[in-house]
Amino acid sequence: MSRKYIRQQIFQDFVYPNNEVSQYDIDNIVHDLNENGVSGVVNSISATTFTSSQLDISWNVTWNLNGAEPWITNSNVLGIASLHMLAPTQNYYKPWRVISYLSNATLSLTGLTATQTGTTTPSDVGLTTFTSGTYYFEVRFIGHRSIYPVCVSLNLTPATPTPTPTPSMTPTMTPTPTPGGPTPTPTPTPGTPTPTPTPTESIYTEYSFCGRGDSVSESCNDAGINNRTFYSDCDAGSFGVGCYVYIDNLGTILTGYTNIFMNGSNWDINSSTGVVTAYSSPQC
Repeated sequence: MSRKYIRQQIFQDFVYPNNEVSQYDIDNIVHDLNENGVSGVVNSISATTFTSSQLDISWNVTWNLNGAEPWITNSNVLGIASLHMLAPTQNYYKPWRVISYLSNATLSLTGLTATQTGTTTPSDVGLTTFTSGTYYFEVRFIGHRSIYPVCVSLNLTPATPTPTPTPSMTPTMTPTPTPGGPTPTPTPTPGTPTPTPTPTESIYTEYSFCGRGDSVSESCNDAGINNRTFYSDCDAGSFGVGCYVYIDNLGTILTGYTNIFMNGSNWDINSSTGVVTAYSSPQC
């Protein structure tokens, strides 16, 4: 049985006026304390794609409510778990960077086993590139009054891109006939090599795990459910007020929304021009 929270009452002794006595009365119970907590198990976690510029992660977890109070977000969805990451070269404590989020629309759930995926880039975690090493992940199982963290790690090495083959010279045999003479000697003619096209790099910085909406809570929930990718003319180190937000790397401006979750924070934006106007308060 859970304990109860009873409000303290101060009474003054009429015989000794300067003596204040603290008393507790069970008739003044404020509320019952639910001391149950959520728990969970990380069944599997793996990197489906890992390069120096991108990490695609897949994680499967089992969450149990255990009679605790559930966490219902402002968008009226049930919070299940969030995935946080720490790169090999980073040596800070909490908070780790959020790279993925799991929620469910069924508010009455008492347990859930599910797989979630997420994509992150070096700029999302304050880096310029991903390197080889041990990457640390923390899955936080979410309840209304408690968090149950589980830590795992992966040893990752960026995939090496396949090199573009160098075209070779293929000789073309052109015989030179000599009337009445010996068999003509072929003259090799070098072939024309096929040029390798040079890829055009985007002028915009890519940001994963983004969301948009008309409030801070809507943009946070959208990021957790849809894991959108946005772009900006500012990099992760300079992103802020005055930067433009695009929905693709062709420069299509994000319009129709007043709030975004991007680069690990919430921002107010102009719904017509896509320009960041302020750092949102509060943050999700």
